[in-house]
Amino acid sequence: MSEGRIQSEIMQVVKISRTALAALRSIIIESIQTYFHNNPIKLGGPGSIIHIDKTMVNHKVKAHKGRIPKEQIWVFCIVDTSFSQSRGFVV
Repeated sequence: MSEGRIQSEIMQVVKISRTALAALRSIIIESIQTYFHNNPIKLGGPGSIIHIDKTMVNHKVKAHKGRIPKEQIWVFCIVDTSFSQSRGFVV
């Protein structure tokens, strides 16, 4: 697990090159995409309870430090609570 580390730190810990790390990253992303393509998350339907929310997420500048965001960031979320472990989709 990367534990929030930057790419150069990961390369040092794992002792691999930047090219090898990029290839590994591509393989992992492709595996995740293939899994969700073959096993799509189905939300809602008859008798299902879903929650839909949208919100704007922006970094608020405090004490005049930091930068004001150049554009708005909107988050759209759908959560199906009819499962014992709720399932959700966020964009």
